[in-house]
Amino acid sequence: MRTIFLMLQLLLLLVACSPATKEAYLNDYKSFIERVGDERKEYGEAKWTAVKAEYKLYSDDWYKKFEDEFTVKERMLLAGYEAKFAYYVAAQKTGEAFDDMMESLRSSDKKGIHAKIENYIENDMEDDIEELYKEAKKIGGETLETVEEVLEELDIKF
Repeated sequence: MRTIFLMLQLLLLLVACSPATKEAYLNDYKSFIERVGDERKEYGEAKWTAVKAEYKLYSDDWYKKFEDEFTVKERMLLAGYEAKFAYYVAAQKTGEAFDDMMESLRSSDKKGIHAKIENYIENDMEDDIEELYKEAKKIGGETLETVEEVLEELDIKF
């Protein structure tokens, strides 16, 4: 209950602190991505939930506020932030599965390890690979769209 209350407070604080200018948005977003990159290994489940909610504000809600003001260079910068965040989330998910397997190794329960690996392969691995594939495809598609916009703006045709 305390965690939910803390997350609601954080969300209200973030909404109240909406950036007033495009420049403030870009600076704050950069700081957010850098902070997540630096601290992500220390995040627990509750912190990830809060970080994802904050990311949604930057990548969706606040983005829309300044969407028409962004230059092509700024759009490429923002696509880079999205790629970094997607990587951090994917690495966190993969790290949790790896940590579970390593914990089994530490316990010296070879049958348990074998069972957990089989269970992961049978139940979760395909979904994790699909999720990583979707994120990579999404990032690639967004990057391609940004490059196409740059080329169009520069009137370069292939």
